[in-house]
Amino acid sequence: MRKTVHNSVHEITFVLGGLSGGGAERVAVHLIHEWIRRGRKVNLITMGGEEEDHYPLPGNVHRVVIGRESASGNKWAGLLRNVRQVYRLRKTVQCFPSSPIVLSFLTRINVITILACIGTGKKIVVSERSDTALQNHGWPWHWLREKFYRRADVVTANSIPGLDGMRAYVSGGKLKRVPNPVFLPERRASPGRSTRILHVGRLAPVKQQGLLIEAFGRLKETHPEWSLDILGDGEEREALEREIGHRNLKGRVLLHGHVDDPSDYYHRAALFVLASRYEGSPNALLEAMAHGVPAVVPDNLPGALEFVTDGETGLVYKHGDVKDLAEKMASCMDNQLLRTNLGAAARESVKEYTIDTIADVWDEIFSTDA
Repeated sequence: MRKTVHNSVHEITFVLGGLSGGGAERVAVHLIHEWIRRGRKVNLITMGGEEEDHYPLPGNVHRVVIGRESASGNKWAGLLRNVRQVYRLRKTVQCFPSSPIVLSFLTRINVITILACIGTGKKIVVSERSDTALQNHGWPWHWLREKFYRRADVVTANSIPGLDGMRAYVSGGKLKRVPNPVFLPERRASPGRSTRILHVGRLAPVKQQGLLIEAFGRLKETHPEWSLDILGDGEEREALEREIGHRNLKGRVLLHGHVDDPSDYYHRAALFVLASRYEGSPNALLEAMAHGVPAVVPDNLPGALEFVTDGETGLVYKHGDVKDLAEKMASCMDNQLLRTNLGAAARESVKEYTIDTIADVWDEIFSTDA
């Protein structure tokens, strides 16, 4: 994947909702650090201010906060508020005349950015971070995505399913896959010597942490030394706490909330598990694999299956089947050598996705002759 790019674009403008604790924002900040390291000027426009930030920015980023619009239960009032946001964003983008590129992440921000930049002469690059065929943003965002993504110059996704979900309304020549970058830590995990299972993700219905807790509960008697760490915050926290209490798993299943730097948890993990209804290219999965932690993932996540090969770099179970999930988890929990071998193979398989390599892919997209 590594390419040498001679790029004439020295300044870009990046548009984000904010720098809260999501995976897309984490990737965005990593890319900003790399672009600054390469000598590129980065202008960052966010809706949310510094009080929302979970990730630190380089000091030489020029940041402008244009503010969020308040939520509204009335769809027409909501549209009017978004029109005002488009206007504010357009005025801000035009304050950077030497920046030929405007890049944005995530559907709603992408739509607003495209509308704001039409007619400005900027090269518009937008990025989806999930499975676009399954992710439902509700009215009017799905319709707006289908209507206006064709007006972007380049539409990227971090997984093949993410691209496939847009082929009906974006020409194939505009679609580009850009995987998430992976950082290979010097200190690897030792999954064969650990008894901790790890899950990292927003506490939301789509992530289905309850299924994971149920599967772990089935193994609590046969594997009393094992524990489950869940990192992340969200609206499902109270429901998950009730589930933990209902299954008598207090002290065995731990909800740690948002963790700015989860590397210590990866280092201590024996196993990483996903249970989501849909994903794009899961950042947490790639981080686990980079640390040498084997993963158990469901068969409904093509973005995850781009990296996890059953029996080679992890294990795959039938989505929604708590019995199959528990059995796959138990097969790893019972076999130290299997965990060690799968973890080593997982780390090896993601080496080609380093930040340096992925930044080269972005550089090619930004190139004025791309």
